[in-house]
Amino acid sequence: MSSPLMGLIECAKSFRMLIKAVMVCVRCAAEAVMANDGDNDAQGLGWRQQEEVGGGNREAVVKRLDLYGKLHGHKGCVNNVHFSPSGDILVSGSDDKDIIFWNWSNKSKILTYCSGHNENVFHAQIMPYTDDRIVVTSAADGQIIFEILGLWASERTPLSGGQNAKGGRDASSAPYCHPTSFTSQEVRFGQVMEDGQVSTRQLGIHRGRVHQLAVEPGSPHIFYSCGEDGLIQQFDLRNETPIKLLTCSSFSENKQSIRLNSITVDPRNPNLFSTGGFDAYARVYDIRNYHWDVSKGLDQPVNNFCPRHLIGSTNVHITGLAYSNKSELLVSYNDELIYMFQKEMGIFTHPKTIQAEALQNLDQPQVYFGHRNSQTVKGVSFFGPCDEYVVSGSDCGHVYIWMKKTGKLLRMMVGDKHIVNSAEPHPFFPFLATSGFDKNIKLWTPMSRRSAPLPKNAKEIMAANKGGREVRARITLSPDVVMHVLTLQRRQALVYREATPTEADSDSDSTPEEGSAADPTECNIS
Repeated sequence: MSSPLMGLIECAKSFRMLIKAVMVCVRCAAEAVMANDGDNDAQGLGWRQQEEVGGGNREAVVKRLDLYGKLHGHKGCVNNVHFSPSGDILVSGSDDKDIIFWNWSNKSKILTYCSGHNENVFHAQIMPYTDDRIVVTSAADGQIIFEILGLWASERTPLSGGQNAKGGRDASSAPYCHPTSFTSQEVRFGQVMEDGQVSTRQLGIHRGRVHQLAVEPGSPHIFYSCGEDGLIQQFDLRNETPIKLLTCSSFSENKQSIRLNSITVDPRNPNLFSTGGFDAYARVYDIRNYHWDVSKGLDQPVNNFCPRHLIGSTNVHITGLAYSNKSELLVSYNDELIYMFQKEMGIFTHPKTIQAEALQNLDQPQVYFGHRNSQTVKGVSFFGPCDEYVVSGSDCGHVYIWMKKTGKLLRMMVGDKHIVNSAEPHPFFPFLATSGFDKNIKLWTPMSRRSAPLPKNAKEIMAANKGGREVRARITLSPDVVMHVLTLQRRQALVYREATPTEADSDSDSTPEEGSAADPTECNIS
């Protein structure tokens, strides 16, 4: 073979090797960019690591979820858990009115501080891009505090790591504040100082409880609140006062205000936010309609979502909402089911004016069933790097995980002796944190070597849940009657606590099925 031809072959080999090297570099660089700059892509990397362990099957990762551990520290029911944007820290709020920062990976407390609220904390969330030091909270207060509460003592590990160290004054010497009595609910702001102390102040108020806040994706400043007074507010931490956007009203002729339970912002289009409460409709609003003139407070949703069979219903209400990264909207109904709506499934007109023919032409949303959502205000979440799964707690004490696309039930995990309120996915990895009536937080990771089937008694549990829903559906209660019953329940619980001393949660190592049952009256049924 001539030397020129041999030289040409060698050049071709060298070129192929160069191309391969370039491709490897491009792939590595792309993965680095995804890990650092793209939350969804970084989440995909985290899941792919677990998929390799499970043979490349993403569904197998979900089926290998097992109890990684419990976090003990709260003295009341844990109403809310939320991972920090980095995923390193878990924050929780409870009926004990404390906020706890957790190093969830080693199952230890970083920081505990008094929220400043005077009733059950319903929501606590760390703001993005704040070095995990700014927290916003909401609760069930009947009082209001007008000023910064001062510096609260805490025992903490520095957020960068290290051993526990005392920071600030001892908790027993922290000053007690005597707030002015007022039938309103407050939204609070907490900031962790460099020395480990915490400063809190009240940001805004609602006349009624606030179950949920919604942080604008990627914003360290902006979030929304909605309350049982029907008011929706926008907060900007750079400003002193919130913007009162509107009061949500019913579609009936009397335009009665709607008690709101949930609010969420579309991550794909942060101009849009959705809210739901004491009727069957999830309303979508565009913040741009309120930027120029909020004085009128016009209740003008740009879209409404409701399953066809629930339009006009008066005996259901919404407890939880969640957007996917594709703008799909999950809606969880009290004593009904969970539905997922695509954008084109909305009722763009007033629901009361929709024609029968148009009603029949509405596409049916994907439905998820088996659980029961009756006794508390439960959230709902997407799960997975591409939001392939749907997660919810249940009154039966189980954590349910469904396939988003088909509604197939994949998992029923025992998450509480009584009720699971909150199921929070990790932002990057296939991990879950769940909480409820128990005074601890459960952590779930794909640590099992085998895929777990559904429980042997799954059909019986789901049949009991369905039976409870059907019985409740025959009883039509107005929101006022429901609130009256809940008030009586809370008074009864207070009398019970005063008459019977309760013990601290002692099942430090027991499984949810073991140990004595906690008294459900200790928790707020809302």
